[in-house]
Formats: sequence, C-alpha cells, structure tokens
Amino acid sequence: MALDEMDMDKVKHMLDVLFFSIRSIPQPDEFLEVIKACTTQLVAVFLRRATYTDHLFLVRHLVACPNREWTSAFLQFPELIGPWYVQLRHNIELQFNTAAL
Repeated sequence: MALDEMDMDKVKHMLDVLFFSIRSIPQPDEFLEVIKACTTQLVAVFLRRATYTDHLFLVRHLVACPNREWTSAFLQFPELIGPWYVQLRHNIELQFNTAAL
C-alpha cells in the first residue's frame, strides 16, 4: 500500500508524539518498551517512503532522543546518487575506453 503525502504527514505526527513521550516525563519501563516497539514499527513504514527531508526529520528526533542505542537502525542514508547516475557514468567510461582503443 503506497503512502500519499497526507498519510506521510500523519505518520510524522504520530512519530512526533511517540518520540515526545520517550523524551519527556520518565515512564515505567514496560510502557517505554511498548512505545519503543510502536516507534520501531512506524519508523519501518516511514523509511520505505521517506524523502531526503523526511530522513532529516527523523535525524532531528534521533539526536534529541535519550539512550540512542535502540535507534541506531533508524539512521539510514537515502541514495543521493540514483541509478541513473551510475548508468551515465558507466556509459561515459565505456565511450572513453572505446575511444582510447
């Protein structure tokens, strides 16, 4: 199921609430474990459709989050150079090598 822009805004809002609850008032350990599990599931959905700015949104939350060990898997870097660039570079190298022969 593809997420449209309005759905991504809703997911961002939910992540805001979850990360706020993790950062704010000390909670019982059982409650924090449930919140972390929900956050992990929601981040997995979020990252499937995330743009570059969405990744920055997530990084902002990760930096502010205490006890960051459990969030390390959330830090993913989007592909800034797409497959089109790789193909273009391959074509240029192929033309260069052919011309050198």
